[in-house]
Amino acid sequence: MTLVGATAACGNDDIAGGSGTDGETDSSGDTENGSNSNSNTDSDSDTANSDSDSAESGGPMGCEVAEDCDDGDPCTVDICGDGGVCGTMEGDTVECRPMIDIEYPPRGATIQAKSSDELVEVRGTVTSLKGDITDFQLNGESVDVADDGSFTVDVTPTVGGNTLIFETTDSAEQTRRRVQSFLWGTQYVKPTEPVEGMAPAGIAIYFSQEGLDDGDRSQPYNDLASLLGLAFDGFDTSSFFDANTAIASSAGFDIFLTSLDVTNTSLALEGIDGGIGLTAGLLDIEGDLIFDCDGSVGCVLAGGDGTGGLTIDAITITADVMLSVDAESHELVVDIVNPNTTISGLDVFSNNFWTNFLLTIAQGAIIGGAVGDLENTLNEQLEGVLAPLLSEGLQNFNFSTSLDLPNIGDPKESITIDLITDFGDTDFHDGVAPPEPSPPQGGAIILRGGGFADGEPAHEGLGFPLRNGCEVGPAAVNLTRTAIMEIGLHDDLINEILYGAWKGGLLEFPLPADLIPESNLVQNLDVNVSGMLPPVGMDCSTGELLAHLGDIRIDASLELLGAPVSFTAFTTAVVRVEISAEDGQIGIAIGDLQSVETELNVNEDSAIATEETLIGVLEGALIDGLIGGLGGDSLGGIELPEIDLSDSLGLPAGSAVIAIEIDEAVRQPGITVVQGSLGG
Repeated sequence: MTLVGATAACGNDDIAGGSGTDGETDSSGDTENGSNSNSNTDSDSDTANSDSDSAESGGPMGCEVAEDCDDGDPCTVDICGDGGVCGTMEGDTVECRPMIDIEYPPRGATIQAKSSDELVEVRGTVTSLKGDITDFQLNGESVDVADDGSFTVDVTPTVGGNTLIFETTDSAEQTRRRVQSFLWGTQYVKPTEPVEGMAPAGIAIYFSQEGLDDGDRSQPYNDLASLLGLAFDGFDTSSFFDANTAIASSAGFDIFLTSLDVTNTSLALEGIDGGIGLTAGLLDIEGDLIFDCDGSVGCVLAGGDGTGGLTIDAITITADVMLSVDAESHELVVDIVNPNTTISGLDVFSNNFWTNFLLTIAQGAIIGGAVGDLENTLNEQLEGVLAPLLSEGLQNFNFSTSLDLPNIGDPKESITIDLITDFGDTDFHDGVAPPEPSPPQGGAIILRGGGFADGEPAHEGLGFPLRNGCEVGPAAVNLTRTAIMEIGLHDDLINEILYGAWKGGLLEFPLPADLIPESNLVQNLDVNVSGMLPPVGMDCSTGELLAHLGDIRIDASLELLGAPVSFTAFTTAVVRVEISAEDGQIGIAIGDLQSVETELNVNEDSAIATEETLIGVLEGALIDGLIGGLGGDSLGGIELPEIDLSDSLGLPAGSAVIAIEIDEAVRQPGITVVQGSLGG
């Protein structure tokens, strides 16, 4: 394929002769008599022209500096020779190098697509004043160029950061490189102030059936049922009856319940579709009764006043506790559905033989009186105590905290990120189809998350793209669901933190001088860095979590061997994001460099040959500065919360607590899953 670019007529001059006279150029490109081919003069004489009279001709003095010798040709280097004689020579000039102009996308673009298969149309022109364009590539693939230098090519983007590397060569063997980046996705969020711009999926909290209830209520507590069961242990049976008020009247007897003791309680939880099935019971109940004769013939013949009692094997209440999230307030909603109370093994007895014939009648009266009141009290306990406690326990899993990140530009002032979470969704199952296939029995709570920092971004944009479109299925609940307890840190939440850091000035700083030590070669460095795009971490294209730091603009000035040099560079780097789980927290850190691409353009003709050297020095310093400044655990750690219902249960502090015990952290698409168990 032949590539053709727009060209301009350029001289191909060697150094002019001492006289500065213009002459004709032969086919080899050399000038006859040291003359420039732009003149129609055919003379071989050494006489000077009117613009460059020498001192010997008696005319005006010639040049003093090279600028006095501008011949209007950008493809030659103008020189002021000995004796003030102007000359030119062929050489590399900034203006005459190949030019790559991109019409779309602009640098630092944030592009929102309508669908996950939408392409990005890259448009621009590539030209050279010194020769035809012989080769032009985008990300290593050849691109067709029209006669006027224009080109259009479709690029298949990936969700997150994308890098465009343009490389061209002209017929004079000059090369040029352009590096720029853009963010792409089908849905963006832009964290501004709490709670605007939160990621719909930030953190997922999973309880297996064993985490909900392992059937063991002994200490240390390691499931939700053990904590909720404490609410039943202190059940006050005296609250629903009055020993001085008859619970029933029958056949001339007023029946009084004077005491009621519950020997044991039970509480069980199981995952169901949409929530948690709850079964609570009062076990081995015993009560004392007084049969008070009102003096009528019937009760006198039956033996008059007497005593007795009742026993109940169990009073059990079952209900479906349905969990959902209010779409407006983002609060957890707990609804009690299908409550049902059953009585097992009721027995009423009398110590007076003659009143035993009345027990059949009395039993019905007692069921309609005392036992009925007990059922109502249990329902109230369920709705007024157990349901709120369950809600409180789940809401204890709040990851809101503050992270202090290092500030490379001002080490004395850290960048503070306020991490805020609230409820986004719930996902509970009974382990039986439907749905087909059903997740294991248990459930997950999905929290929204946002990272907020003071200040305004230095560059405009849509925010950062959510991970939507990376794969089929919701990454929000992409947990392993194999451990007793799991905490899933979604990549979108990591990007909330990175965006907050970027907004707070993470990539706006003068490059510390100690990162590029001055030497006899390089002195008086002044380097300023500005990140045009927020860092975005994704695993869409590689399967591992990598952060894209795109279109980092670097403006610099320095002295190179005593000569002033200035340049503008654009660097895109890809680094690994490390997620760790230990010591009760989830740590986030910037890891190893995966790739770095830089475009650097000097502003002085004399410094063109130093560009490759400058790129190497600059990349090393920039990456060392970023990774060194942000390495280790410098992005902070998110403390793992615990469930503490001690105060709500009226118990001593720390006596009703369940904490998360970490086993390991594993990667799932779009999410880092901290696996573990629950313990006191």
